[in-house]
Amino acid sequence: MNPQLAKQFVGELISVYKDERVFKFLHMPFQAASNDVLKNMQRGYKIQEFKALVRKFRKNVFGLTLATDVICGYPTETEPQFKESLRLVREIRPDVLNISRFWSRPGTKAALLKQPSGDVLKSRTLRMTKLAKKIAAERNNEWLGWKGEVLIDAVGKDNTLLGRNFAYKQVVLKGGQSLLGKKIDVEVFASTLNDLRANQTPLHR
Repeated sequence: MNPQLAKQFVGELISVYKDERVFKFLHMPFQAASNDVLKNMQRGYKIQEFKALVRKFRKNVFGLTLATDVICGYPTETEPQFKESLRLVREIRPDVLNISRFWSRPGTKAALLKQPSGDVLKSRTLRMTKLAKKIAAERNNEWLGWKGEVLIDAVGKDNTLLGRNFAYKQVVLKGGQSLLGKKIDVEVFASTLNDLRANQTPLHR
């Protein structure tokens, strides 16, 4: 869901997200925090619009899980502009950050620009990845002790089951395949960078 589209019907979207049948998971890329870089990318929105959408969703949708995307090393991106993206990530604290290292696609305008060096691409990608992992771990840690319902939708490794809670957080727990497709009550006792770990509580359906 891109900001230039989401801003056109954000009210309707939030109304849908409030329905209990809908996972509270929003995937909306920002790609770069610099308006100049966004303009060069021809994205069609400004970073202020992205931030306003995130604030509105979080205000109106309890427990929202936010996923977003960023491109590191776009040809016109300067070091200060890249640091704007780092600051934005610290500000919005996404649960999931998909990081792409820029590569030029033949036939595009970006391919005609002076390309960044491999060292620049590597450095920016590593710095962004380090920050994203730190924030993701902290966000998952906030779920410790949570009790609630999980929909079991897959079998994991080592006799585990995988499920999703209302916020689309992946939950890992012990159990047999007979629970596939069922909603069960769990309590989260641990978290990792990528998921929550939980025990099943007595009631399930």
